[in-house]
Amino acid sequence: VGVSGTFDVILLSLLCLGSFVPASGAETCGPMMLQERRLLKLARDVADGFQSVDGGSNRACRATNERDNSASYYTVSKASSLAECKAMCTTTTSTAPTTTTSTATEVPRCPITGPGQNLGSISTSQINECSGLAASRKNPGLYWSNNDSGDRQRLYGFDEAGQHKARLWVNGASANDWEDIAIGPGPQTEESYLYIGDFGDNYKQRGTIQIYRAVEPEVPAGQDRNSDIYVEAVRFDVTYPDGAHDCEAMFVDQGAMARSQGTSGRVYILTKSNSNGYLYWVDLPSQSASLTFTKAGQVPVPGLITGADMNPSGSVVVMRTYGEMFMWRRSSSLSVEQSLVGQGGCSVSEKGERQGEAVAFGHLGDHYITVSEGTYPTVWYFSIAPVIASLENLYPTMVRSLQAASNMCYGIEYHEASGRCELWNQNVAIQASAGVDGFTCMRYGDTTTLTTRAGTFELVDGSDRACRGQDAKDNSGAYYSVFQLDESGCKSACMQRADCQGIEFKGSRCEIWTRPEGIGATKSLSGYTCLRFVPSVPSFCGALIDVEKTCSSNGCKVLADNMQGKTCRQYCSAQGLQCLNGWEEVDETCSAQEEIGCDRSYQTSYGFTSDLLCECFPPSSPPSPPSLGSPCLCAFDIDRTLTGRQGDTERCNRNVLISGMADYGYDGGDVTLSALSAEGIKNTFCNSCYLGIVSAGSGSGVGSPWNNYILGTIMRNELQDQLTARVPSTKTWSFGEDVQSPYVLNQGNKVKQDALAGIRLWYQRQGVSITASNVYFFGDRTENILPFANYGFNSREISCGSRNNDPRWYGGSGIIGYCGAEPEEILETSGNVLC
Repeated sequence: VGVSGTFDVILLSLLCLGSFVPASGAETCGPMMLQERRLLKLARDVADGFQSVDGGSNRACRATNERDNSASYYTVSKASSLAECKAMCTTTTSTAPTTTTSTATEVPRCPITGPGQNLGSISTSQINECSGLAASRKNPGLYWSNNDSGDRQRLYGFDEAGQHKARLWVNGASANDWEDIAIGPGPQTEESYLYIGDFGDNYKQRGTIQIYRAVEPEVPAGQDRNSDIYVEAVRFDVTYPDGAHDCEAMFVDQGAMARSQGTSGRVYILTKSNSNGYLYWVDLPSQSASLTFTKAGQVPVPGLITGADMNPSGSVVVMRTYGEMFMWRRSSSLSVEQSLVGQGGCSVSEKGERQGEAVAFGHLGDHYITVSEGTYPTVWYFSIAPVIASLENLYPTMVRSLQAASNMCYGIEYHEASGRCELWNQNVAIQASAGVDGFTCMRYGDTTTLTTRAGTFELVDGSDRACRGQDAKDNSGAYYSVFQLDESGCKSACMQRADCQGIEFKGSRCEIWTRPEGIGATKSLSGYTCLRFVPSVPSFCGALIDVEKTCSSNGCKVLADNMQGKTCRQYCSAQGLQCLNGWEEVDETCSAQEEIGCDRSYQTSYGFTSDLLCECFPPSSPPSPPSLGSPCLCAFDIDRTLTGRQGDTERCNRNVLISGMADYGYDGGDVTLSALSAEGIKNTFCNSCYLGIVSAGSGSGVGSPWNNYILGTIMRNELQDQLTARVPSTKTWSFGEDVQSPYVLNQGNKVKQDALAGIRLWYQRQGVSITASNVYFFGDRTENILPFANYGFNSREISCGSRNNDPRWYGGSGIIGYCGAEPEEILETSGNVLC
């Protein structure tokens, strides 16, 4: 009968013995009780490591509940049978590296990145159009930056807090339109080189562009930030093989992977195009030369590529658009071209910025930062889980364990009719299922879900303290789990556990505390640090600007920055709020040194202080809005919600093409209104609601015909027109979490709910009080829908009848819509509903 059959007979015999029934084989066992048959099926499943989820048959896999089905949770393959699909899963798991070397480090396909942290603002007005960033190798903690066109041939250095540290003049270079800078190896192996890309070309008139290379200087200790440092650059004139392009992104191949492939120092650029970008490369000789790019192919990025970088080990490439951030794994066996061309990237953390063009990895590869154009922009810091941090900064045993976990396959979903095999291998476990005919869902191994919570860590009882339970003697091993992680990895591990209360660490020893009552005490121990995790909570005062720290659970008491000569009343009033009180702070913390009230600035012998503790609150007597019994708010995404696939009115026969009006979203082309936009929001219940927009993109740009059409034609009903007449600033655009109107651009995916909370508070400041249960969001992108539940908002995925399965977009996963919203999908129903 074979091994499988023999196993079944043995199990049947044991089950029959347990039921006091003779057992000489399956045919003599007689009728079995239903429970026994279930036990037999479970035993078969466990024998190969797989377990049926909710019965397995006619069930489709889900994450936390039956509606939680983001395409980012799995990868899709073809399998001829259920057994082959299982084999793909077990092979993925078993191929995790078992040894660590100092050459090419493999990394998981999709890194885990933390939420953005505001580390400060750029302190000098000289950096006013930050277009490129690069982390210094010779000056750890320093970042070089360049301004967009209009500046001279110079770079600026600042630290992670945005403090201006250096100014660098580049001799031998001219500045036509510098768009990006990079750092990497060059002719002398022991040196670090700066690369400057002078390739901006909005009108596509430059068939030949310039790249400059200079040895990176060391910034002397005590250097005056405005005392110029000079470097000599080598100029390279590089010609496109296929005519002029606009370009804003560049990185340099480096690390062990580049050395092993002979591509160390190769320069890559990415064009800025409405329909993905193209990758070009060139190898630079030691001396100035005229060269020609090699065209590698198209990289599927949804939006205009405005910046890029490669981490120091050469294992990960990051690219950004105005509204999104993506990363690509570069395998040790593949070139950069093979890793990027035709390959969709992983969506990672970002913050909505007014005009975000710059991104750079830190000098150890354990984080990345972004900075927007504009004066005094915020420096956003994003941690990266240690699985892709620089090898020299990790312990080998930790690398092995983290890589094994990252390569884990948590289960499969299989559709026999089509051979579709979903491998749940993106750090999310299968905890639920949905009834779908023809599908089979099976869980593999012992799994847990990895999700990153937003929040901060606070020191418990000062430094040199170890965490304890009820008192200093209460240190039960049941309170925590021990890992070998550095501080950054320890924090990331905590943020990925829903039950983590905080961490204790010393060197590479990390305790993840899960005691339900939390960390109640500490004990004095030299070298130990105890941190309590404080989850973020929705802000009652909205997304305040110029905030160094949030000091209250309702978000209204903050450590305000850039307060030289200003009062807290001025700070609160500038954001449509009233002032409750103000204080001088202690050492840039939330502790108060002196109460100064709302109408005093604070001055010391050194001048006005730059930080104040200010507590604001929403207006107690707002202007009266038009009479409305129970106001509601309808907010919409733009791309593939208000629009459909550009130009396709055949498959989307209710959509309407507006010839000659450009839409830069996704594939690019002429604006193609979805059925909802073409037939009018007035034909839905939203005709009686206030309106809003939250988009990761920027449409076609503020002031463009398309953006003007959205505000002037689509976002219209009688209620909204009355509000616009009363508050003219209603009809303007906001950016990210700086919400000054109900229409928000550049707010990233997975965090759109934060901007919508800001819109709701903006309406409250206009005298329109909308309960959370009367807030509705409609969008096409699967991963954006469920997080709205965090605020008690309703949300619904639309374009359910048409999904974009083009492999250029997220591997054809169907995570985005195609024809866009139809009026019939705009329903006044509660909850967070997926297609």
